[in-house]
Amino acid sequence: MLFPFLGWAQSPTSVSQDNEDQKVLEKKAVKKIFYPNPSYGIIEFDLDLIGFDEIQISIRNILARELWSSTVNRQSPKTNLSFLAKGTYLLSIKNMKGDVLTTRRLAIITP
Repeated sequence: MLFPFLGWAQSPTSVSQDNEDQKVLEKKAVKKIFYPNPSYGIIEFDLDLIGFDEIQISIRNILARELWSSTVNRQSPKTNLSFLAKGTYLLSIKNMKGDVLTTRRLAIITP
């Protein structure tokens, strides 16, 4: 039991169907689902690790304003984000239903 003094518990068997994709991706969090990070702008997604043939990605600034979105598939697993200014962004990965699988920090650097 996590934090027994607060009454909080963690049960690995209590995963709902709606969150199953997210839980699987969280278990793979230690591996890189996109790389390189930090990046000069070109990033590649590991769709085998993510577990989908096609995903939607969106880039948001730190204030959560959506700046760009696109679809990535096995035929073109790379995307060019070199138009973004140097800084830190939030990269959200969604399945094709629009369910957010994970959101990660992405750092864009300049050469």
